[in-house]
Amino acid sequence: MYWQADGLVNPTIVIPAGSSVTVNFADGDPGTIHGWELTTAGPPFPVMAMMASQVAAPGAFAMPVSPPSGSNWYGRTLHFAAPPAGTYHYICPVPGHAASGMWGTLVVA
Repeated sequence: MYWQADGLVNPTIVIPAGSSVTVNFADGDPGTIHGWELTTAGPPFPVMAMMASQVAAPGAFAMPVSPPSGSNWYGRTLHFAAPPAGTYHYICPVPGHAASGMWGTLVVA
């Protein structure tokens, strides 16, 4: 399991402090639901990562969405203010997904 952004797998993303952030999250994994969360927790992630972490910013969480159906992908668009300077992680909050590698790093500089 992994995230893909602009063709990169689990990339480290660096944004400036004070940024307005927009995440266009889409589930393209047939047969599997996924969600998106920016968390203050770091790896290694437990099976229930969503229960062991704290959302890093209001609005930086999307409940799992349905997997694609035919050519239709489902997703969400999130808008939030960048949290304070530091290192955060974006994860899939579905049980076992972050623990299986579905996470990346967001650095607010």
